[in-house]
Amino acid sequence: SLLHGKGMSSLPELAAQLGLNSPANDDLSWLVARCSKALAGKPSPVKTWDAVKFYSDLAISAQTPDWAENAEEAEPVIRNGWFRAISAAAFEAQAPEELSVEQEELLLVCSD
Repeated sequence: SLLHGKGMSSLPELAAQLGLNSPANDDLSWLVARCSKALAGKPSPVKTWDAVKFYSDLAISAQTPDWAENAEEAEPVIRNGWFRAISAAAFEAQAPEELSVEQEELLLVCSD
């Protein structure tokens, strides 16, 4: 369990629970830190009771994106580096330069 009475699991234990304890997932360590922050009751876009499920789902999406296996099956680029995308999770903007999105919202993303 991630919550032990009033305490929490260590970051390595939390990483294991989220499926992010492999060195191959070091680039996703921010997910562990964000989940830990939410579990500690600090300001977070995710409520404490949702944190483990939310960040587990996000970790799975980041590790196994749902895209075409072959380039021939992929949808074409719209133009000038713009792509269609579907958000893997909901996100509530925390700063004016951020964008709030709902889970599975259709987005246009610029790769430039």
